[in-house]
Amino acid sequence: MVRNRAGMTPDCLNLGVFFIWGPDTLGATAITMPLGELYGALQNGTAEASEGPYEQLATNKFYEVQDYVINTNHVYEWVAVFISEKTYQKLPEDLQDILSEYAVSSFGDYCTELNQETADSYLQELVDNGMEVIEPDREAFQEKALSSYDKWFADEWTVTDYDEVMSYAK
Repeated sequence: MVRNRAGMTPDCLNLGVFFIWGPDTLGATAITMPLGELYGALQNGTAEASEGPYEQLATNKFYEVQDYVINTNHVYEWVAVFISEKTYQKLPEDLQDILSEYAVSSFGDYCTELNQETADSYLQELVDNGMEVIEPDREAFQEKALSSYDKWFADEWTVTDYDEVMSYAK
């Protein structure tokens, strides 16, 4: 069994999709631990792996105490523009139009491209420092994880179901 450090508080563990997949699903147990303690925990074996973006692995030099990067792609990093309706309505109409049009299209595309470039750069840094990249069988990973969703939606997140949540991802 792998003890995987999760950078969330115990209250958040029921909210993160990764964390509903317990030992019975994927063979790993999530443990909570402050990020500042993770390097030492990986070094001494308290944690056997960590979960986080490439940036976190690189900036904390986890490549010194962790050998692998497994590209599960289970989390998508996104950027959003938030503005209150009151503030939006105070803007001149031409600025409202620009914000409405470009905040969704051009800005979203730019942020997606920038996120990918940044991720690629950090991944290369990890590889350059000796980490091995593993491309898992994502389909098998997803199938295994999906087996826990029915119980999770029935017991924990009862306001909706899996199909509704996935409809927003399309």
